[in-house]
Amino acid sequence: MIYDFYYIFFKDFINYNKLFNFSAEEIFIILKVIIHNFRLTMNLSKKKKRNIIKIIKNRIKKKYIIEQLYGNKCHICGEFDTKIHLRTFDFSHFNSKKKKIDASSLFDTKSCSEIVKTLKDEVGAYICSNCHSVFDMEYLELINEIYDDKELIEKIKTDYHKIKMKFTAISDKMINNVKDPLKKTINITGNYKNYLFAIYYLSNQGIDITKKSIANYLGVDYDAVKSFFLRHRNFLEKYINFPYGNPTIYSLKIKGLKLISEIEYFINFYQTFQLEECINCNFNVRKKCIANSSNQCSHPIIKN
Repeated sequence: MIYDFYYIFFKDFINYNKLFNFSAEEIFIILKVIIHNFRLTMNLSKKKKRNIIKIIKNRIKKKYIIEQLYGNKCHICGEFDTKIHLRTFDFSHFNSKKKKIDASSLFDTKSCSEIVKTLKDEVGAYICSNCHSVFDMEYLELINEIYDDKELIEKIKTDYHKIKMKFTAISDKMINNVKDPLKKTINITGNYKNYLFAIYYLSNQGIDITKKSIANYLGVDYDAVKSFFLRHRNFLEKYINFPYGNPTIYSLKIKGLKLISEIEYFINFYQTFQLEECINCNFNVRKKCIANSSNQCSHPIIKN
C-alpha cells in the first residue's frame, strides 16, 4: 500500500459526503480554514500552505473523476475503493507503448472535464495498482523463458487476460458525467471567513452590524472594511444581506449561516484531530497533542 501523508491527514475532508454541495469557492475557503487551524500546518509558510491546498484539491479531483467514470471501486477487481485506497489508483494505458501524457501532470492546471477529455485520447482507464502492475507487465511475451513453473505461467496469463477483458477505457459517453466542481468563477483572495464570523458573533451580541462595528471587532481600519465589501460584494451577497440605509446594517442570509456551520465543524474537527501515531508521541499529553510548530512533529508533511 502506498503511504500518502496528505490523504491520511485530509481524507475526512476529501471524503466528506456533502463536499460537492459546496461551490468551488466555498471548498477553497474551508480548505484555507483547515490549513490555518490544523496544528501540523498552521505555522507553515504561505507557500507551503498553498502547495498543500493544491495537493488536497488534486486528490479531490482524482476521487471525483474516478467515481464519475467507474464508481467508487476498481472496476476490474472490485477490491479497492476510492474512500480508503485512493492513492492506489493509477491511470493505465491500454497500450503503454502509445503513452503520450502522464495523467498526474494534468491536475495542477486543468479542470476535471478537461482532464477526462485529455485522458480519453490517451485510451486508458483508472484501475488499482495491483491490476495495473499485472496489465502493464512488460515481460509477458517472455514469461515462458522467465519461469519454469507451468501453473504459475498459466495463472499470470489468466490474470492478464481477465484484466484485459474487463478493462474499460474512458469513452465519450462516460465523460458526459464529469462536471467541474472545483472550477472557481471568481478568484478567492480575501479573508471571507473572518467577515462572516464577525457578522455572526456581533449579531449574537445584539449589536448593530455596521462597517464600524465590524472594523472594531476585527481590529482593522474602517476603510479596510469598506474596501473589502466593495471589492467582494458580488460574492458576499450570496451570504450577507446588503440593505439600503445609512449606515448599512448587515445580516447573514441562511446560506451564510450554513457556511459558518460547516466551517465551525471543520475547525473543531482539525483542532482535535489525532492519528494513531500520536499515541506514543513525545508531545502527546493526556491524549491531547500539543504540537503547534514544525519542529514538534516528525511527519514529513510539515517540513519546509
